[in-house]
Amino acid sequence: MVGNYLVANALKGTLEITDPAKYREADTGKLHAAMTQEFEQSYGSLYCKELFGKRPCSDYVRAALEILEGNLVD
Repeated sequence: MVGNYLVANALKGTLEITDPAKYREADTGKLHAAMTQEFEQSYGSLYCKELFGKRPCSDYVRAALEILEGNLVD
């Protein structure tokens, strides 16, 4: 999901992260929260140590990319 955050921030937000409190309220911060929630609801965790062995890692990467794509389409 970290890759999702980087791409979403570069495309929809700002690369400056000097004020995290302000960033959290920005549209991109809300987008990050929505993507995180979608992934966690689908797979039960965001943490590799909890996901490892349940499915191939490539499944999680593919799912994260689909979530990113679905949230970036205007």
